[in-house]
Amino acid sequence: MIKIYFLLILSSISLSIFAKSSALGGSILYIKGSASSGPINGQFTPIVKGKIIPYGEVIKTEMQSFVLLQLGEAIKVKINADSELKIKKPEVNDQGGKKRNIFLRLGSAFVNVEPSKMKNNGDSFKLRTKTVSMGVRGTKFFAAISKKRKKSSKDDVWMCVSEGKVVVNKLGDSKEVLVKKGEGIVVKEGKAISKPMPLPWTSNLNWSMNLTENMENKLSIEQAYYDLLDIDYD
Repeated sequence: MIKIYFLLILSSISLSIFAKSSALGGSILYIKGSASSGPINGQFTPIVKGKIIPYGEVIKTEMQSFVLLQLGEAIKVKINADSELKIKKPEVNDQGGKKRNIFLRLGSAFVNVEPSKMKNNGDSFKLRTKTVSMGVRGTKFFAAISKKRKKSSKDDVWMCVSEGKVVVNKLGDSKEVLVKKGEGIVVKEGKAISKPMPLPWTSNLNWSMNLTENMENKLSIEQAYYDLLDIDYD
């Protein structure tokens, strides 16, 4: 009788852990300043270190704040100040791996994907915006959405790569653009993807996601973005 009772307890614990892990979208490794997640019952709740963010929820960061998010075993995302990012529920590929993706709604984020862990699990990863998709296997890259200059126009999107390679394509378009280490692209108002070009100043971005280091990005992303727009890609 005791043995059966013990097995029932273990089974209950296992089901509880499984249910929790099934709903797991990501966990908060670090937070500076103020951020929230939701909506839960139509409201956003404050984020603290260690908080579990379920799939489908949006993370919002305030001014002069940032959040370091762990997504699965292989992916870290540093969400910069004044940004919004949604964790989408992954699909399962033919090999049983997870097709993970996040949706950047506002602001900017750094992404670090460890290739060995992705390969071992058969996982894949994409960052999406309203107009483009960025797919990787192992890399460090940065993506940002501009603030609208005209209400009638779509947001501009730009990204740059620190390590590895990123494949970029407009949503609904099968044409792909390969962006390599040290290069960047811009998509103005949802139109054509620019030709990748070297952007030496991106080395001044704070790419660190090491908890023992200063992870805050001091480079003015807005200024860097508009400097990028001044470049003639054609």
